[in-house]
Amino acid sequence: DQGTSSRDLFGRINELKDNGVLTDWGAQILHKLRALGNNAAHEVEPQSGEQLKLAFDVIDNLLHSVYILPEKAKQTFPSV
Repeated sequence: DQGTSSRDLFGRINELKDNGVLTDWGAQILHKLRALGNNAAHEVEPQSGEQLKLAFDVIDNLLHSVYILPEKAKQTFPSV
């Protein structure tokens, strides 16, 4: 819903960065999480609890900054 047309996650992450939805750092960390998920799915490598906690924290932060904060800003500052 953020205007990406790529069919794969790699391309979508890059498009979100190029469109200004993600920062460079945000894209880098999402690519790391994408690789972590690929390894877990295709190589059946167990991930550490620390890695999984960080993954959830990153996704939570991403959802908050892309969806929740902009909506709260619209409601709080309707003229902006």
